[in-house]
Amino acid sequence: MREYEMEVLEKYELEVNSTRRIRGAFYCDTKEGTMLLKETKISERRVPLLYLLLNSWPTFFVIQC
Repeated sequence: MREYEMEVLEKYELEVNSTRRIRGAFYCDTKEGTMLLKETKISERRVPLLYLLLNSWPTFFVIQC
């Protein structure tokens, strides 16, 4: 893993088993599952809203059969 990736991962409380580099981001294999880590250009004010939106995403598209 490169120095930059290690520096970024140290900011999060995750136990990372391995990483794979992709276009502008990298996948991290963790105990919690595979996560995508990518830099964004949004303000810190918008982060909580984005977090709520992305965590409730599956509930917006419930399909009844």
